[in-house]
Amino acid sequence: MPSVEIWLAAFRDADFVVTDSFHACVFSILFQKQFVVIGNQFRGSTRMQSLLEMFGLSSRLVDNIEEAQRLDEIDYNAISERLSLMREKSTSFLLNSLMNKL
Repeated sequence: MPSVEIWLAAFRDADFVVTDSFHACVFSILFQKQFVVIGNQFRGSTRMQSLLEMFGLSSRLVDNIEEAQRLDEIDYNAISERLSLMREKSTSFLLNSLMNKL
């Protein structure tokens, strides 16, 4: 198994990611990579569906490589805005929760 640093560098340096892993899907979004998720019901496809729906990327979950070849390129402008809003809401929730505990 590669180290975490090497594993993350592979995402950073990738031009395109093909995966069936939830975490690989997350890092593809964070590193703004073009990607496709091959559905695998044994690896938690429900949580991948939820994640992809949050960002309007449901079409990235495919059943086979032929479907993947017909996908348009991901426009990360809108996704970056959505991610920024989600981070703000999460930070606010955490800070409010911590302040209520004091």
